[in-house]
Amino acid sequence: MKAPVEEYLEHFAADDEGVSAVEHGLGSMYLAPYVGQTFEGRSGVREYFGWKREIVKTISLRFEEYVVDDEAGVVSVRCRGKFLWRETQNEWEEVSTARLTFGEKGMVTKFEWWGDTGAAFLASRGKLKK
Repeated sequence: MKAPVEEYLEHFAADDEGVSAVEHGLGSMYLAPYVGQTFEGRSGVREYFGWKREIVKTISLRFEEYVVDDEAGVVSVRCRGKFLWRETQNEWEEVSTARLTFGEKGMVTKFEWWGDTGAAFLASRGKLKK
């Protein structure tokens, strides 16, 4: 069985050029090393998902609404999830948006995430009710 991060990478283009992942929000000095910077290339995408899995546990995640732009090769999806900040054991729920850009061969070239970084910040400080 493959590690989950490697399973994610199977959906990304094999060519490093143009492949990236970014979670939008305040920079890493305020929250976490995976927020607010762009991770480039397959090794960068691996690092992004690795950091995220190490720091935050996804308890549940549902994909609710999709918008597909065939011409641009982009899919945006509204997500609803529950997460746990591992270090403090604080949980939070959020509605977030994922945007995936696809290359010529139908593989992901760019992954973007917009989540509730305010709730994540409070969870990282142990400030949410358990």
